[in-house]
Amino acid sequence: MPAGASRGQDRGVPDPIALRPIARVSNGGLFAVAPQIADPLTSEFETVDSLLFDGRPLDWRAARLRRLLEEAVSLYADGKFPRTTRLVLPYELKFLHAPETTPKALHALAQSRDINGDNLVLALYVTDPAGTGEDLEMVRSDADRLGMRTALVRFGEGAANADILKTLKPRYVCLNPSLIQKAHHSATDKKLLRAIMEVGLAVDSRIIVAGVDTPAALYTARDLGIEFAVGDMIGMPDRDNQGRVDEAAFDILTRKALRKSEIDDADMIRKEIFKIDALEITQPVQGLFEIFRRHKDKGVVPIVDAEGTPLGIVRESTIKDYIYSQFGRDLLSNSSYQKTIANFMSPCPAVPLNSTAEKVLDAYSRMDVADGVLITQNGRYFGFLSAAALLHIINEKNLQFARDQNPLTRLPGNKAIERFIDDATAAAKRRSTLVYFDIDDFKPFNDVYGFRQGDRVLVLISEILKKNAPPGTFIGHIGGDDFFLGLRDLDVEEATAVVDAVQTAFKDQVQSFYSDSDRDKGFLTAKDRFGIDRRFALMTVSAAVLHLTDRRKENTVDALFQIVGTLKKQAKSAVNRRALYAG
Repeated sequence: MPAGASRGQDRGVPDPIALRPIARVSNGGLFAVAPQIADPLTSEFETVDSLLFDGRPLDWRAARLRRLLEEAVSLYADGKFPRTTRLVLPYELKFLHAPETTPKALHALAQSRDINGDNLVLALYVTDPAGTGEDLEMVRSDADRLGMRTALVRFGEGAANADILKTLKPRYVCLNPSLIQKAHHSATDKKLLRAIMEVGLAVDSRIIVAGVDTPAALYTARDLGIEFAVGDMIGMPDRDNQGRVDEAAFDILTRKALRKSEIDDADMIRKEIFKIDALEITQPVQGLFEIFRRHKDKGVVPIVDAEGTPLGIVRESTIKDYIYSQFGRDLLSNSSYQKTIANFMSPCPAVPLNSTAEKVLDAYSRMDVADGVLITQNGRYFGFLSAAALLHIINEKNLQFARDQNPLTRLPGNKAIERFIDDATAAAKRRSTLVYFDIDDFKPFNDVYGFRQGDRVLVLISEILKKNAPPGTFIGHIGGDDFFLGLRDLDVEEATAVVDAVQTAFKDQVQSFYSDSDRDKGFLTAKDRFGIDRRFALMTVSAAVLHLTDRRKENTVDALFQIVGTLKKQAKSAVNRRALYAG
């Protein structure tokens, strides 16, 4: 059906809508909800787009858009969403000229249900940029005055160009769905998507990507640093539940799709796999010759049972005397010779396709002699990963780690920290402790003693963390003077003891970085952020400690981050510079 077509001529009101979630890519937390036609197969309109661009008179379309948005506002108001959740209002410039759909009218509609302007996002579709300058200026002016935010929809395709960005200066830019769907399959399309993102970021817009319908698309969005996403993978609209999202389930769903190290590795492994034909072990030995002929440069043939389960490999070197001798093939073809594939088969490790690179390497290293690794999917042979390909994957992993590593402290950065937190929250039956360290009064020290001494302080705390943390502890550098400690399988007293040891060691050792005068006084004098000289205490380190028990109530990343934010403030004012939450 054409975009402008509708399924009923004068039904008056489009069929009921549902609210689709828009998520934060980094942690799966709910960011916004947007109205969508609940049942495209039976509704008056297939999509909200088809309502916006229906060819009938403006007053006819405006009345229907108004009713659609009234229902969206009602669902949003009744849904008891978190205070920070935005409501997206689909919009098109022509609706500026209909009284019931001006930004002021929509703002009043939201206020009638106690919805603030800063919770509203006017999502603008621009199909024809010619002559839209004045209307764009009007939308921006009205939205700013009313406290509403704007978004430019379907950017990166067709009429949504950079000139519109400069005029509208939208708070959000929503990328065309086709961009993310192509990017996963093509390096060129990925570069193009990154370039289009940069255009939006140039006007300080935040990026939303639509069309995230698969785990691969979600992984690509996170890999590119896209902040928000919408699509089938993020969450389907739920009319029966009045558009409310089960955040715990949504968080688990997102983490499963975003198990970053596994998706990274599975993607790399797929690219390196050789699709060598396998041979069933009961087949005649002559079948090996044909496979070696088809895969001249591989040197191995995978052997499987009748169910496709890998059993081992046959090396070309093992059977070459038969292949290349004058009578070798005839000898193997002779049934009285009684040689089978099993007589030539060598063991070879097999691992599932969704394994991490470390698991594949571990399986490979367990064999004294191994040509590579057999890769399985659902227990059946999928492909072969050569030793050279495995070496390339490990090298790429090391490069990724180096890119995320802080060059000063040599500690993992935010991507690795996010993965640890994802794993910790996913492991519902395992105790974990997340500790956020922040050096107190670091900036005035840096200002007085210089960046070189400041860098030495950062190295000091990184060494203290390494020395005091139990084996297997994750240590990360968030950035600047913020550090992270991830402890596993400790009770709250044991975890607190580790934190106390770090704080005590830092307080004692950091004093050596001060002059004798400042150390004797117990403070230094520096300018505050207002340029006024005042006293600052010698540096200590604050700790926000979030202990996750196996009986915890809060398990969503968003909920935990809110707790951490409160703990950080409490720690700064506490006598022992520490705040603890155990739940």
